Amino acid sequence: MISLGNSILDIQHRKLHALCEQASLLLQDDSATNSEKFHDLLNDLAIYAREHFATEEEQLRQTNPALLSEHQAEHISYESQLTDLLIAASVGFLDKSRLHLFLTDWWSSHVMQTDQQLRDTLK
Repeated sequence: MISLGNSILDIQHRKLHALCEQASLLLQDDSATNSEKFHDLLNDLAIYAREHFATEEEQLRQTNPALLSEHQAEHISYESQLTDLLIAASVGFLDKSRLHLFLTDWWSSHVMQTDQQLRDTLK
């Protein structure tokens, strides 16, 4: 994983990456507790992403406000897509493949590309 050189965001990215890895593991998990694990993971992703996004947006307000609106738009998109997965799960549709694909795409586009723009700004 690439470091931004900002200890707070780097720690948060590591935690988010670990949650994404959990989604990968769920793809192969057919145990009886899979439903509970899926719901717990969605909940953790929703809570922790909000915390991370708030931290990231505050850092941008202080250091590079020009990038703030782009990040906010990506954050809203993430939350919207996760909300769709949460709603589907609430009625029993546990789409592990969709969650994995969503997180893989998000990690690749947001963390590995968009957030890299912040490297010099946030150090």
